[in-house]
Amino acid sequence: MEKTQLIALAQAALSENFERVNSLLNFALPEESIHWIWLGSMKEELMTLEDAVELFLGPTGDFPAIIDLVVAGILDGQTLVAWLRSGHPDVHDIEQTWNEGYGPFKPMGIMTPSALAPGQKLNFAQLERLAEKKLRFCSGI
Repeated sequence: MEKTQLIALAQAALSENFERVNSLLNFALPEESIHWIWLGSMKEELMTLEDAVELFLGPTGDFPAIIDLVVAGILDGQTLVAWLRSGHPDVHDIEQTWNEGYGPFKPMGIMTPSALAPGQKLNFAQLERLAEKKLRFCSGI
């Protein structure tokens, strides 16, 4: 699979995810985003969507069968998106992925510390604190 194709699929999945998450907020997510690869225990650096796709694209064109995209908060005025790789083997063909329309990318909503009460909306400051907590936890600070 070509890198440009995967980038387009990731952008489409991200757009879908932002629409879903915006319905849970009392504001619209910043359109500009920063990306972070979640590997469980990590000190990974923040990166662009294009860099994240490149990181997942193997030298032979293989890529993970499923990559969950989750809004993890707001960082420096940008939407922080966590990329969570499934434990499934890498694939070479878009037909081998499970997500119709987005290839390996699966829009998963928002990573919240606990379930929201029905009708509860998150605000901008809450999402900033959420990103800060996640990054502090993951970097061991």
